[in-house]
Parts: sequence; structure tokens; C-alpha cells
Amino acid sequence: MQQAVLCAPGESEHRMKSFHEVGVPLDMLVEQSGCLFQVMTPRGEILFASRRWAERTGFAPDKVNFFEHVLHPAYRDHFNACLGQLYRGESVFNIQPLLRTATGEDIITGGSLMPRIEQGQLTTITAMLYDITGPARALDELEHIFNLSMDMLGIVSFEGRFVRVNPAWQKTLGYELDELTGKMYMEFVHPEDRARTALEANELAAGRGTPNFENRYRCKDGSYRWLSWNVTPYPDEQRFYFVTRDVTERRETELHFLLRNQAVEASPSGITIADATQPDMPLIYVNPAFELTTGYSASEALGRNCRFLQGDDRDQPQLEIVRAALREERACNVILRNYRKNGDLFYNELRLAPIFDLSGKLTHFVGITTDVTDRVADRAWIASQNQALVEANQELAAMRVETEKYNEALLQANHDLAIARRQAEDADHLKTQFLATMSHELRTPLNAIMGYTEIQLAGMTGELNTEQTDYQKRVLANAEHLLQLINDVLDIARIEAGRLEILNKPFQPREWLAELVGQTRGLAEEKGLTFQMHLDERMPEVIVADPARLKQIMINLVSNAIKFTEKGFVKVELWRHGRDAWKLMVSDSGMGIPSHLQETIFEEFRQVDSSSQRRQGGTGLGLAIVRSLTLMMGGNVRVSSKPGEGSTFTIFMPLVEEKDRMKKRGVSQ
Repeated sequence: MQQAVLCAPGESEHRMKSFHEVGVPLDMLVEQSGCLFQVMTPRGEILFASRRWAERTGFAPDKVNFFEHVLHPAYRDHFNACLGQLYRGESVFNIQPLLRTATGEDIITGGSLMPRIEQGQLTTITAMLYDITGPARALDELEHIFNLSMDMLGIVSFEGRFVRVNPAWQKTLGYELDELTGKMYMEFVHPEDRARTALEANELAAGRGTPNFENRYRCKDGSYRWLSWNVTPYPDEQRFYFVTRDVTERRETELHFLLRNQAVEASPSGITIADATQPDMPLIYVNPAFELTTGYSASEALGRNCRFLQGDDRDQPQLEIVRAALREERACNVILRNYRKNGDLFYNELRLAPIFDLSGKLTHFVGITTDVTDRVADRAWIASQNQALVEANQELAAMRVETEKYNEALLQANHDLAIARRQAEDADHLKTQFLATMSHELRTPLNAIMGYTEIQLAGMTGELNTEQTDYQKRVLANAEHLLQLINDVLDIARIEAGRLEILNKPFQPREWLAELVGQTRGLAEEKGLTFQMHLDERMPEVIVADPARLKQIMINLVSNAIKFTEKGFVKVELWRHGRDAWKLMVSDSGMGIPSHLQETIFEEFRQVDSSSQRRQGGTGLGLAIVRSLTLMMGGNVRVSSKPGEGSTFTIFMPLVEEKDRMKKRGVSQ
């Protein structure tokens, strides 16, 4: 075989030949290249076209004009711009003209245009185009997916700059796309997340990072959103390709569930959950308070019906109430005799509530257990004392009969009067004790009702429809109203029993008034009333009084003003009154109070309209509490009112400044 010999420079020169000298037929080269080759005049008359051009377009080259029949109308303006370059003798590269076949099909092509200039005039245009319809459409489809994706897509360079992002970024974070492109992504990361974000990026670039990562990103309005990243590095391109999703709501939901779980775990009451879909409704959850109360660990209680706490003591009438509630899928509240693990008896107040899924099917029962052994014992002691009182009264009655035999009528009358007075005092004491005890007993189940209602409104037990939500809101509103009435009764009982304390301390009238207005303004605005306030500039910055009891007084007065005013205004004012006093005023444009009732309205259970058809609710205790608290703090209350013109309540209080209190304390020491 003959071998090629390499010649040193200068020994022989290789001469490049022209294309014609090579001997390759030009028409064969054109046909085998697969190119849509054509030569045309500047007016679009086709002088030559390859066989592939004719096959792909379906036109006879000598029968059509390129501009009128082959070039797509949507591309003509762009092609006219290219003609300017061709007339100047400049070739046009990387052009992608859109063509139309004889059957109406659109063809995407790519290639170049080359001019031929003779005597300064453009004579022909040679087009070398390739059919790229398939790849172009695939890229176009990907571009549509990129732009329409609800996820946030994009590319980041290894140096940390956004190369490209899709419109979902603007919808989620609020930035225009050009506000992100080219920027360092770390500029938008929450300062607390930057260190671990940078570490994760380095790990990904090295091929060791996790594909899913979460951090906080700053929105255009300055807020932050939690984003979850799925990132793939391409080291050859020095780029990261990523898919990002906004997971802020998921993170918040997880946090809410965590807080609720912690609240249940920390509850001082025992909480249990039973699976109502399983036979015998086994326990599936008990909190630490249940373990502490019963002595049973969670592992010993789970999977068992809670009846094991009654042991052999199953003959309890309250158990039938529980069984009926389970059958009828409703709530109940009972006190049961239960037994701890060590055998000790304790009385358990059980509040049972059913839980339903979205379809209305019963799924679970939640039980709240409270050890009320001491309460039951106290009730038994009170019952025994009542019996002793009954017996004592019987003995006194017998003694009174005997005394009547030996005493004169005057002594008998005095004795009867003394007994009656003592019975009245006992009755008043028992009334006060009964009110205080019952108010406390009523608040405990009422708080449970409010708690379960708030749980259902929060969606923890499943989504509620509009009607169910309205019913639950009504339950919550009425429960809150009932709780306020109970609190009023309890305050009156504590005042009468002498157990309510006044805690004087320094506070700022301006801040105190702002808090009061913040709590009550919304109620007035809901009724369309104008809410006004005024603070006398002569008031000291700091005074000494009981701010909590003052606020209780003012909330009662403002609430009454709003309640009895249908239109107009409610006004709250603080004024200095001389050197040693100050006053609080609440005025309204409401219905007013008749003069003959202006003294009696401060008595317990007194109301301006006490008929059964009165429009406004309430117990008639609010103003009684106002007067009692005012007197306890060394002040007095006055009312000025005319029917149909509104009312003004004025509270006068002694003015004590912080410096005065310090002087008194120094003298005392």
C-alpha cells in the first residue's frame, strides 16, 4: 500500500482548488443536503428551487411568487426589514422565516439569505433554509409550559444570579421579572436563612445537597413567604435548574397544629380521644394530665374502653346518661365514681363531645376529665351543715314555744324580732355564698362550650358549611354574653361578701384611655354611632388608682351608652376637677332616663325598662357594680339625663399623683 509522505515546509506547496476544480456537482450537493434551496429576484420571482423545496412546499417554483404565496403573511414585515440588509450587500444569518405550503400548513425554517450585487444593484437572493418545524414547536410548547406553570421555575448561575424566571414569581412575590433577572438570589433570602441557604447551594454544586430545601423569601411589599426548592445542578453549564413552590400556608398550618397539640398536652384537665369507628370505642389518645390523675400510663390506657376506670362499680345512674349520649351521638356532662390505678376512689367530672367528619359521620368522642373529689366532699359537708341548721332551727323553734309559755308578750315580740333578723342575715349570707359558688360552677362548663365552639369555627374538626358556621357563631356570642352576666353576678357577690380588693398603682391616663377606646369603639361603629373621646391636657402624666376597676366601670357605662343609643354619638372624656380630684364622663344621644328612675337605676337588678317586652337584655347589675366600685375607690357617681335627649354619667375620683404617694410612703417610714 502506498504511504503518504509528509513534506517539510518549502519542499512542496499544497494549492487550494476552486469549487469547480474539485469536481463535485453543485446540484447533487444541493439535493443531498436536504436544504430548502432557492434563488429568487428581489420581487419574489423564483429562478431556481431544489427538489426538496418543491416537495416540502407543494408548489411548482415557476408558478408562484415567494412573497405572495410561500412567505407567511405574519412574517412579511420582518422579511422586508431583512431586504434592507440585502440591498446593502449584507448577508442575513440565523433567520427563521415562517412559510406556508400549498395545503395551508405552516413551516418553521431556519437558515440564511445571501445577496448578489451587480453594478451596485441587488439582482438575486439565494436562500438556504432548513425545516425546523418539529424542534421549534417542541421548544414553543416547553415555553408555554414554563410561562403557564403555577410553580416558580427558573435558572440560577453557580455564582448566585438569576438567569431566568417564569411569571409565577411575579404572582407569588410581586416582583417584575426584570427586577429578579441578573440579581443575586441571596439578596431576597431572609437574613436568618442565608447561612444555611449558602451551605445548601455549595453542597448541591458539589453533588451532595438535598434536592428539597425550604427557606424564606422577601416579597416586594417587604413581607416574607416560605418557599420549597427542588434543585438540580448542571456543573457543565455552571447552572442550577429549579422548581419552587410557595409553602407558607402549609408551614402556618403545621405551626397551628403544633401549638394546639402543645396546648392539649399542657392542659391541667385530662383529655382523651376515643375512636368511634372501632368496636367498643377504644382510647387512641390520653394527655399527661390524664396519666397524672388516674395513675395509668398512656400505654396502659390506649386500646381500652374508658369504662375500666369504674372497675366493678358499674351500678351508677350517670353511666346510663353516658351510654345514651354515645348511642345518640351527642354531648353530655356527668360526674362518675372512678378509681385510680392504686384503687383510690375519685370523683371525675366527664364532659363528653362527639366529633364528626365533613360528611357528618361520627368519627371520635373527645372527653375532658376533671378530678372534682374535693368539690363533691365540700357539697356533702354543706349538705350536712344545712341539715344541722335545719335541726338547730327545729330546736330553736321548740325553745321558742317553751319561752312563749313563760315570757311576757313584749319579750316574746323582741325574741321573734331577733330570730327574724338572724334568719334574714343567714339568708343573705347564704345567698351571697350561693351566688359566688354557682357563678363559678356555671363558668366551668361554659368555658368548655366556648372552647369547643372556637375549635369547630377554627376548622380543627373539619370544614363547616355557612349555616353551621352561623349557628356556631350564635352559640359563641350567646355564651360570651352569658359569661359576662355570670361575671357581673360574681362581682356583686364578692363586693357584698367584702372579698373584692382595690389595687392602686401608678398608670398613665393617656394610654389607659387609648386601651379603653380600642376595646369599645368597634361596638359603636357596628351600630353606625360616632365615637368621640377627649383627654384634659391638665391631667398628670401618671396618676395612682386601680386601672383595672376603673376600666370595668367605664366599660359598663360605655356598653350601656352604646346599647341604649340607636343613632347619634357616644363620648368618653377625662377631666381634671380642681386640685385634688378628676372625673370621667360618658355621654350619649340615646333614649335618656326619666327623672324618677335616676336614683333607683343604681340598685341591683334595676332597669329603666323592666317589662317582659323590653328590647335590651341584661341583668340590671352593671350600674350597681359601677356605684359599688366607685364608692370603694373613694369616689361618687352622678347622672344627668332627659328622655329623648340622652344621658351623661360622671364619675368623680380623688386625684393621687405618684409624687404624693411617695411622700406619704416616706412619712410612714
